[in-house]
Amino acid sequence: MATLASLGASAYASEELADRVVVHKSEHKLYLYSGGHLLGVYKVALGLSPVGQKERERDFRTPEGHYFLARRNTRSDFFLAIQVSYPNKEDEVRARKSEGIPLRRYGEPEEFGRTAAFLLSPAASYVTGAMVPVDGGAISSI
Repeated sequence: MATLASLGASAYASEELADRVVVHKSEHKLYLYSGGHLLGVYKVALGLSPVGQKERERDFRTPEGHYFLARRNTRSDFFLAIQVSYPNKEDEVRARKSEGIPLRRYGEPEEFGRTAAFLLSPAASYVTGAMVPVDGGAISSI
């Protein structure tokens, strides 16, 4: 779910202005609020791969968190898009933490065990030498 602050502009002067936009990614729905009052619900498309938190540029995911609406596409009647103020401070902190993690994830003990078991098995008889790097010094909560 993403919470967005409004652009503060309305298509029509007589309409009530939204001050909060909430997107429920799993529902593909955008909710507009003014104060605590629901103004409307709209179906939305969310990138090519919307499931999960956006992790890097061009991963085609929709960010999750609190953002401001930065601008919208007014030049097309067919491709309507709203740009959000991504990344925010939390996204930047998460990115800095994950920079030091090879492959951007931690290996599980079972993965190392399976690798060692394979290298010691007859199936690996063609392997003449192997080095399995293990970096066990970092503990992080991302």
